[in-house]
Amino acid sequence: MIFKIRDMYNDKKYQEFVNMLERYPEIQKSFSYEDWRNYLNGLLFCNNFSKVLSILQNSENEIWNDEIFLTSILNKYYKTSNELELQVVYHIFSLYEKFIGKFNFNYRCAFARYNYILQSKTNTRFLEISQENLSEFEILIPTYQRRDIVKATVLEILSINPKIKITVFDNNSEDGTFDELSKLISVYENFNILKNSENLGFARNVCNCIKYSTRKYIHLISDENPSIVANVLEGVKLMKEKKLGVLSGIYVYNHGKLGTILAQGKSFESQIKPQEFFDSSAYFTGLLFDGELLRKYLYTYQPLLEHPGNIYWYIFPTIIALIFSNGAYFDCNLIRGNVIEGERFLEKENRNIGGTWGLITKWQQYHMFMSFFDNLKKTEQLKQQELDNIHQMIQGRSAVMMKILFHAAQSEFPQYKEYFSYFDYSEKMALDRECKILKSMLEKIKNDVNVLDSDKKALNNILKNYKVQEYRNDLPFQVGLAMIRNSKSIFGYIKIFFVISDLIEKYKNEDKQNDIIPSKNKECFTYKLGELTLKAHNTWYKGGYINLYFQVKKLKKEIQKKGN
Repeated sequence: MIFKIRDMYNDKKYQEFVNMLERYPEIQKSFSYEDWRNYLNGLLFCNNFSKVLSILQNSENEIWNDEIFLTSILNKYYKTSNELELQVVYHIFSLYEKFIGKFNFNYRCAFARYNYILQSKTNTRFLEISQENLSEFEILIPTYQRRDIVKATVLEILSINPKIKITVFDNNSEDGTFDELSKLISVYENFNILKNSENLGFARNVCNCIKYSTRKYIHLISDENPSIVANVLEGVKLMKEKKLGVLSGIYVYNHGKLGTILAQGKSFESQIKPQEFFDSSAYFTGLLFDGELLRKYLYTYQPLLEHPGNIYWYIFPTIIALIFSNGAYFDCNLIRGNVIEGERFLEKENRNIGGTWGLITKWQQYHMFMSFFDNLKKTEQLKQQELDNIHQMIQGRSAVMMKILFHAAQSEFPQYKEYFSYFDYSEKMALDRECKILKSMLEKIKNDVNVLDSDKKALNNILKNYKVQEYRNDLPFQVGLAMIRNSKSIFGYIKIFFVISDLIEKYKNEDKQNDIIPSKNKECFTYKLGELTLKAHNTWYKGGYINLYFQVKKLKKEIQKKGN
């Protein structure tokens, strides 16, 4: 039956193929991984998306670990706007990113579009939250001159549960933000708003968010990205279970020119490596932190608020979390996308300082991070693991900076490109890994060679013994040996004729499997004597034995001469 079904698929009779499997579902028990992939493809050809989604959600991920299979589906559906098809892309992209790991902008955008659909379905109903869970986390919102936007964000979160603790940090707005939101304090017992006496800048305002927070877990969000409360609760639960310092969720937003994009995060749950501190938190909004850890080490990075590169100061909480604890990517959205269209909160800040993508700004950021790492190693008693984490961060960020400088130099002075040298750190790391693997393989080969040498010696000994035994069983050797044994007495000489006749008769009746005797064994005295004796025996009636006497004397002289 299984072969018949495979033939149907190969003949592109997809509907018959699917119908047969639905009629005889027990066949699936004997499915190979390839059969499962064919089944999924068959269902897709038949537009049975609900069945496809059911299989993807209830099967082992390893079944789908095949690049051709995954890319064929993504290539087919990444342009779609159909929700069911996007849901398939959502699941397939997660497998692609996990197993294949190649960057593909089109696939990421399709994944982001479905995330946007998911976001639109969140924060729509009241959520009962226990007092224990409510007391574990708080939501912190830095804002400036965005009264209506931040109010809409706050009210959306509180509509899910009015007891959620939210604190807004107003950076001395002049649009009435503080007065408008202060009205909410009397309505919501766990809502508060604090106002700076002057505009401290974005970085200092974020610093105040951390400094004046009180709960174990803190959710830092932009004033335009409401927390997805149900997912935040799941995130807090994961942080408690795995003792995480930071959790980076999926962040998608409408870029405008590029459409909806996946700006940050991963489609599957995984560890944040220390060298990924920048990529995992370059977009400030939506990160979930261990607030106690950040407040404990706030003094270590607070002085860098005065640094020229402080536009990216908000990444330090992630750095602290990854040095003194660990972090993870969360496979869910922790925030909703922009509640309004227009310029995003950080874009104004970037524009005011001339943009973050300039070479000088990038150098200032790099200098700020390196100064922090240097000061931390000098002032703190760090454990070896913490030092290792810092080392990975320095390596990763330095590689990025060298790459930026390299490409800037090439772009600015292409006529001098022969003077520029550069290696990609990630490529070096990959080569180092390959080198380690090859060294390990070489060591294994050496061990195998040693074992083979030992086996070879043992086999040679066995073969040698076998060959010795083989030529000793040969008729000339047996006859020669009989001659030597019987030449020690008169009686032996008398019976030698009969002994040789008996040996010849026995030899004729034996199964001789191998008549090839090594030539050097034929040169020994016993073997030669046997050959002469056999010749004499066959011509005994012509005086062969008399002639043998003289031939043996001659043989002895030849053997003695060779020995000398």
